Amino acid sequence: MSRAIKKDGQKIYCRWYNNVIKENGSIKEVISIAIDLKNYSRKEMEFDILQKAINEK
Repeated sequence: MSRAIKKDGQKIYCRWYNNVIKENGSIKEVISIAIDLKNYSRKEMEFDILQKAINEK
C-alpha cells in the first residue's frame, strides 16, 4: 500500500499491481495499475501495513 496523488491533486491510498512485458528476454514495458483503497476498512489497511512490515524483516 502506498500514497499517490491524483491528477486533481487529491491524495489517496492505493495498492499497485505491476506487470512486466518481455520481448526476446528483455523488458519491453511495464504496465502498472493503482487501485484506490478508499473503500477498504481501517482494519484491512492496518493489516496490510503490518503484513508488509513482517515480510520486510
